[in-house]
Amino acid sequence: MHVSVDTIDFVQIGNWNLSTEFDVKKWNFQEVIQLVHNEYDRGGLFSWAVGADEKNSTHNIIQLDQGGLGLPSRDYYLNKTYEEVVNAYLTFMTRVGVLLGGEENSTRTQMEAVIEFERKLANITVPAEDRRDDIRIYHQIRLSDLQNLAPVIDWVKYFQFAFKRVNYVITPEEHIVVYSPEYLSNMSAMLQEYLNNDAGKIVVANYISWSVVQSLSSCLSKPFREAAKILRKALIGSEGTESPWRYCVSDTNNVMGFAMGAMFVQSVFKGDSKPMAESMIEEIKDAFKHNLPNLKWMDADTRKLAIEKADAITDMIGFPDFITDPKKLDEKYEGVCICFQYAFGFHLTQ
Repeated sequence: MHVSVDTIDFVQIGNWNLSTEFDVKKWNFQEVIQLVHNEYDRGGLFSWAVGADEKNSTHNIIQLDQGGLGLPSRDYYLNKTYEEVVNAYLTFMTRVGVLLGGEENSTRTQMEAVIEFERKLANITVPAEDRRDDIRIYHQIRLSDLQNLAPVIDWVKYFQFAFKRVNYVITPEEHIVVYSPEYLSNMSAMLQEYLNNDAGKIVVANYISWSVVQSLSSCLSKPFREAAKILRKALIGSEGTESPWRYCVSDTNNVMGFAMGAMFVQSVFKGDSKPMAESMIEEIKDAFKHNLPNLKWMDADTRKLAIEKADAITDMIGFPDFITDPKKLDEKYEGVCICFQYAFGFHLTQ
């Protein structure tokens, strides 16, 4: 049985031009990209996250980077050697579009336009070999600076939407780290060109919808997973094996990793292997601190800091102790509702 078009609800992101009525006049890029990124947690165009600031690890900061390609790297779009992979990608896209209700010829034509859009993104994507120096690509700026750099998106509004659930106030003075300012600037200019006319808006809408569908294809019924094998074979030379239970275990582990970890610990970690490892680590730390006075090149202040740093190390050995306590483990997942009939919807809201 195919998953119906209604199951993948495109209404909130403006419908999909392939398989439903699409009113380009009502489609709003800002609203759609906010929803896809920050409500559905799907990708496209760029990526962002909150993490420790590389220049101040005690402080968390918004980090923004390039992204948005459906194939593993920019080389697949720009190097003719991978033309067979791109053709397989197009076949995969077309097959999925038809499964979702699109007419084959129309779907293929529109997916060709999406690939061309991704090829342009690939062309402005900074190559991996130019991103090896973390210090050089680190750029801390204010959100107002990002607005000037990439004006196609209202960034304050975008991040206000993202943080509304945690009641964190975003202002133009918010500091962020941008790892690819050149890409974001070029992306903004490229998007603005597409968004200046209805035909271009349809391409962008199809690209965003495809990004959502591609990221969820492994969660759909067998015909969709079979379609994905077309691309997998072109990429790695093998279709892989069809083992639905592996998807189930992986998805469960992603969300309830401590609960599954407890089962693994009960099965594998017998005896006192963890206490032995902890004792060994403590002995190594003690030996390190005990040897510091023998280091003639280290002055007293540096030696003191080295001891403080050694004492500040958090030992993460084997597994956290609380997962072996059923009561504490239950508290960890208190309030979690497991509703099997809404498994697909869960992927959109996790």
